[in-house]
Amino acid sequence: MEEGKTNVRGAERRLERAREALKVAMSRLASVRRAALRGNHDAEALDVAVLACREAQATVRAAREDLEREWMSALDRSIPAASAPEPGRANADAASDPEPLQITPRLLFARWLVQTGRLTDAVSGDVVHIAVEPELQPAA
Repeated sequence: MEEGKTNVRGAERRLERAREALKVAMSRLASVRRAALRGNHDAEALDVAVLACREAQATVRAAREDLEREWMSALDRSIPAASAPEPGRANADAASDPEPLQITPRLLFARWLVQTGRLTDAVSGDVVHIAVEPELQPAA
């Protein structure tokens, strides 16, 4: 599991670096546009700034997709593989087994809340008490 965490952290760092590069490119584009509005129009500098922004945006998109792939592969590694049922029990268990759990974005989000410590549960008897961090609670 540590390898998965390392891969996810590396992907998160790449995304942060890509976002910082995008901020720099957008800032440069804004300054070139301001200069053009003041009358110092440099078409070549504007083209370079626009291309740099597009490249930075593509890098951010690729980093997001990479992070999503790493999260999904880490999730796949953390879910134990289903063992094959014994041949004699296959038919008997088929009727009693509930529908397999479908991994949905909502389930992934809930798992992320628990992993980051923003959602905790405490079990007392048959009742589950769920505590949500104050910043995540809806406004009253």
